[in-house]
Amino acid sequence: AKPAPAKPAPAKKAEAESAPAAAKKPAPAKPAPAKPAPAKPAPAKKAEAESAPAAPKKPAPAPKAEAESVPAAAKKPVPAQKPEAESAPAAAKSPASAPRSEVDDGNYYPGDKVMSRYHRDNGMYESMILYKKTDEIYDVSWDEPDEGEQISSVTIRDIKLVKRGPPGQEKIPNVPLKVGDKVLAMFLSDQKFYGADLTKISDDKKLYTVKWDDPDGAAPTADLERHDVKLKLRKA
Repeated sequence: AKPAPAKPAPAKKAEAESAPAAAKKPAPAKPAPAKPAPAKPAPAKKAEAESAPAAPKKPAPAPKAEAESVPAAAKKPVPAQKPEAESAPAAAKSPASAPRSEVDDGNYYPGDKVMSRYHRDNGMYESMILYKKTDEIYDVSWDEPDEGEQISSVTIRDIKLVKRGPPGQEKIPNVPLKVGDKVLAMFLSDQKFYGADLTKISDDKKLYTVKWDDPDGAAPTADLERHDVKLKLRKA
């Protein structure tokens, strides 16, 4: 009869073995794998992120169109400025055509009758403006020049206006001569200058006819070139 109680011991083992088996069942029932479900909205965010940059791309072309329109507007005034620059010189020419003052304003023109200071004796003598040499110097021809100096350069401070010459007179490169002027003319036979009267000037002003004060047996007149005739005294 003693061996009978030993049988229930294995039954406990079976219970013990069955207890852990029951504990194993809840392990697969863990809902942890269900957490990935919230990951689905993540792609929705990506879609939103992708759609967000699409919106800013639309205004980008708009600034380019504005930038292109700005230079187009800036180009229009450029041609408008060129006519103004071209018209400026025309305005600068107007002072030249303005009437000359009859008073001595320090501006002198070819043909003006003036009193000029002669550098050799510091005296003031009648002369004529030939041309403006520099801003401060004029070349003048003397009404009664020395034989060796018909033209002198005189500073503006040593010139006094007597009478304006004819308007529109071009600059005079040489001493102007007129019929009736007392001159010194070269006698070609001895290459010396003698007193004479200027009696004729050819139309092309290449030949000057003089009448000798003392022909001394020679022909009373001679036709000479301009460089062979010097002014001695202007005709009054």
